[in-house]
Amino acid sequence: MDYRNRIAKTIFYIGIIEIIAGFILGFIFAQDGYAFVVSVFYSWTIGGFITGILFIGFAELIERQTETNMLLRQGFNISNKEFIAATTSAEVEIKDSDIQIKNKEDVSWDLESADISRIILHFRNKVINEIVATPFNYKFVVTVNGEDHLIRIDRGYSNHVLPLKFSTYPEVKEWLEDFKAQ
Repeated sequence: MDYRNRIAKTIFYIGIIEIIAGFILGFIFAQDGYAFVVSVFYSWTIGGFITGILFIGFAELIERQTETNMLLRQGFNISNKEFIAATTSAEVEIKDSDIQIKNKEDVSWDLESADISRIILHFRNKVINEIVATPFNYKFVVTVNGEDHLIRIDRGYSNHVLPLKFSTYPEVKEWLEDFKAQ
């Protein structure tokens, strides 16, 4: 098997060893002097086979889950380094100045403390000028090097920062123009 996940590969090999060990131990324990006890041989062999197949099955489940996660990351354009479940702002090095979310009072949805950290990690190695929370659920406008980017925090499933297009959300673009005019 060509497993990408080390744990799945290890469990797979343990399953193979269980099957082989069941056969060998069945053969050894079935020897009774000059007689061969078939029932003892079958007990050890079948027990080893079932246990080994269970281990191989678990390895396959882990590998399929790994493949599913990789496909989801590709679909959302998320690299392994951006795959974080939660981050605190202490783990992020903020360049130039402390970045604060503007207009928190205008937002009707819950802002989490890790939102800034996730956004900064998403735009790492770039200069973030400002982060504006929009009144639209979990959507932010982030100004990076003078250019506006629309993003969304995927709260329901993965807590990832997902890039969006202004053309898909014209109401956000209209709101942003009104917000900047103020």
